Amino acid sequence: MQFVFSNMKEALQNCKLEISINFSIKYEHECIEIPTSPSCNTLQSISYLRVRTIALLLSCIYYSLDIYGQVELVSNNANLINPPYLKDYLNKPALNSRLIGLGEATHGTKEFTEIKSDIVKILVLQYGYKNFILEAGYIDCIKINEFIQNKNDDSLNLFKGLPWPWATTEFYDLIKWMRQYNIHSTKDEYIHFYGSDVGNHASVRFYKNQFANPTTNLFIENLIKIYADTLKTPNQKIAMLKVQSKAFPKLPNFTDSMKMKNILESLHFLLLRGGERYKFREITFADLTIAIIDHLSSKEKFILWAHNTHIAKFSDSRKTVAYFLNKRYSAHYTNFIFEFNKGGFRAVDTDSNRYQNNIFKFTNFNVNSDFNKIGSRIIPDSLNYMILDVKSPFNKNLVPKYFYINSIGAVYSKDLAKKKPALYREKIYRNKSCDYLIVVNQTNASSNYFE
Repeated sequence: MQFVFSNMKEALQNCKLEISINFSIKYEHECIEIPTSPSCNTLQSISYLRVRTIALLLSCIYYSLDIYGQVELVSNNANLINPPYLKDYLNKPALNSRLIGLGEATHGTKEFTEIKSDIVKILVLQYGYKNFILEAGYIDCIKINEFIQNKNDDSLNLFKGLPWPWATTEFYDLIKWMRQYNIHSTKDEYIHFYGSDVGNHASVRFYKNQFANPTTNLFIENLIKIYADTLKTPNQKIAMLKVQSKAFPKLPNFTDSMKMKNILESLHFLLLRGGERYKFREITFADLTIAIIDHLSSKEKFILWAHNTHIAKFSDSRKTVAYFLNKRYSAHYTNFIFEFNKGGFRAVDTDSNRYQNNIFKFTNFNVNSDFNKIGSRIIPDSLNYMILDVKSPFNKNLVPKYFYINSIGAVYSKDLAKKKPALYREKIYRNKSCDYLIVVNQTNASSNYFE
């Protein structure tokens, strides 16, 4: 059986059941046959249905549905999320927010990128969200920003400074769309592309000659020498970097000041280990994001594209990027957590040779259905995608107070996943972590842009 339910109240009024089915339900020992047809346009064709029968029909569809459009179910033959229906779910958060976070349970999932791209396009076209912030270094994203604003045509080297996991054909398709949008827009309507994460480059030489001023470039070279000093401990190097950063005059240009901040914090990050590294990254990621947002007009709207672990508002294990964003922007920040039931994804394989001439070796992995995670518990095999308003009172019986989702980053160990599966899971709290949950039933690995 194939069906699409979205904004159920409106669907019933307009008879928007988009396929032809015979749906039998048993009510008080009486079987009622309910025919529907794609050609039906008015309530007259189903006038024999009483209100209580309609309500019973809704209650019989596998699990409780929010009849006011809080849950969207899409058939196996549907193309991702149908944009007209997706827009219904975006209307409330898009109108009430200034910053929308789009997460992902893995960095290498084709469907996540495609669904998020659909959301981005709707937010840009319908709601004026023109500032895109990526989980990547500020400097890494300058070339992409220039590309989408038609300042360069160098698509071949677009991802040269942008490390995995963004160099995929699916993400490139979104970048091309942004470029085409800007071509047909005035400069006041341009999309702007930023990065706010620390850089994580195999070679810090990437940070050389990033400025027009030779004195500033020389200062960066001295910072790199401090970082590379083999006679100093990491803590000594960090202390020296802090001293140098305070001594250097403040840069008047916003872009240059952000580049400088990005380089200093990236070098600091690379010198840290363990929990301190993760803690520092979340704080720095949030600080740079806030700096970008607060630099622009209060009327500007933003999209943050990052892993679930960064855009979730609350975590037991750490203060996330979104913890700080939510603290600052409160009700003006809304997030979408992404989850999947089973399927493929792309990641760096840590069980084999991880590097070859400084190029990541990728492996396409598969994860089976696991009832310990929310995706396996709430989505039937007949559906490919669903959207939940997690905080809706209609969904309390469907979404527990807390639940677990897949959490796979840029790297993955199949051996470690067998021994310690909890390492690849994230605990999500219904009332504290997220606003919306998008679950994909079956996923596929993203495509490498360079292949």
